[in-house]
Amino acid sequence: MIIKISDIQDTYTIDHKEDAAAFYDAVNKSSSGGIVINTPVIVRAQIVKELNRFFFKGNLIGALELNCSRCLVDFKYPFDEDFSITLQKSDDSDLVNVHEIELTDDDLLIEQFAGDELDISKVVLEQIILLSPIQPLCNADCKGLCTVCGKNMNEKDCGCERNEGDNPSAVLKNIQ
Repeated sequence: MIIKISDIQDTYTIDHKEDAAAFYDAVNKSSSGGIVINTPVIVRAQIVKELNRFFFKGNLIGALELNCSRCLVDFKYPFDEDFSITLQKSDDSDLVNVHEIELTDDDLLIEQFAGDELDISKVVLEQIILLSPIQPLCNADCKGLCTVCGKNMNEKDCGCERNEGDNPSAVLKNIQ
């Protein structure tokens, strides 16, 4: 979704359903770590303009398709998250020929953009990537895969004998 900067007077309200296809190319080009967006994302937000800064605050509702890091099963990860980001319009000349600049803490909280248009889809995708878990689990009690035969332990116990001596982390149990 592209918004012309000239359309934002003081406050600009967004109530938009972004189709999953809009994120397809961006997710494939990024190093998103296996994130699949296959449902529409609802964006409800406001952009407040103050000089050359735009305060973008709102809510994202949707679902991701993730892969469990223990049992490798695909699962749906619903989200309903608030976000807040500050965008600052820079002259094109500010972003070119910059070799070395010392950033302050405040600079790290501001995302720069150039031009007369603001691509909200890129900001939304960035927020979705940030809210996705580092170690996705299909559920908190996921048992993972059998270390002997590789079967999913959540479906049924395979009956394999697992020797604790085979586990290199078993020595940590003796530490007091």
